[in-house]
Amino acid sequence: MDGVRMMQIHEVLFLNTLEEEKSVQQDYIDLHGCAVLSTLVDGHRGSHVSMHFLEMMGELVSDNDQEMIDAAVAEVIEKASAQLGDAMGDDNYHIDWHEDDGSICIFYGYCKEDL
Repeated sequence: MDGVRMMQIHEVLFLNTLEEEKSVQQDYIDLHGCAVLSTLVDGHRGSHVSMHFLEMMGELVSDNDQEMIDAAVAEVIEKASAQLGDAMGDDNYHIDWHEDDGSICIFYGYCKEDL
């Protein structure tokens, strides 16, 4: 990754809205173990999802090698998830790929089954 620094998660998100969304979806979370609280990059962007996410997080990737991009996205997701958990005071908040449509989302909890 060629970016100067990764954006801090609180620079990208309104964290208070995540807590509100979690409250709205609490029954669903209780039933399924998790819920999508926010979509960061919609899967309709297709092959550009990874690059849009990296750009949103302040990362610049000059190499168009898909393996390099995938590795950069995995690293940023891991770091951003750790920041999010720290900022929210709860490790159940995390960022990951939505398996159904390829979006990158903020989840609360870890699903017992597919959403």
